[in-house]
Amino acid sequence: MSHRVLVCLDGTKFAERVLPYVSVEARKSGSKIVLLRVCARDIRLYSSPIPGQAGLVPFDVMARNTSDCEARAKAYLDEIAGRLNAQGIDTECVVRHGLAAYISDIIVDYALDNSIDRIAMATHAYKGWKRLVLGSITSSVTKKCGIPSFVVEPDGLTHRDRFEEAVEDSFSLSPG
Repeated sequence: MSHRVLVCLDGTKFAERVLPYVSVEARKSGSKIVLLRVCARDIRLYSSPIPGQAGLVPFDVMARNTSDCEARAKAYLDEIAGRLNAQGIDTECVVRHGLAAYISDIIVDYALDNSIDRIAMATHAYKGWKRLVLGSITSSVTKKCGIPSFVVEPDGLTHRDRFEEAVEDSFSLSPG
């Protein structure tokens, strides 16, 4: 049985640091990698350009911004999928939309609704005020979904042992 590993990417090279780890695991286990990119909208993006006017934004402006983000996200994921496919890894690309405040919920909902066996992502590992203000999507995802997670931190892989234990507990690394 093929297992599905959700790899959450935000379009940055930093987020891509998780790819070498999951590609090794996918080749060893025959898992399918599902690349996910969330096109996040920030309400401030849609504020009225004319001072004193209501903050309503024409639907076509929102639709165009969403469409542009989706096209860029799809091209980005397709490029990464091409690299993984060249290594013999079965890959799927998924783009979702939502408000920036709900990115972790979008990721969790996708994982739970689509039979995801593991989640892999990078964290910026913010501390102190920065974490309080910016939050942690990675932390929120790992706490909310209960699916084994593989997390790469800025100083390298620090959750590896926990990931390997979760993998061993949930399924064998050998294909089939």
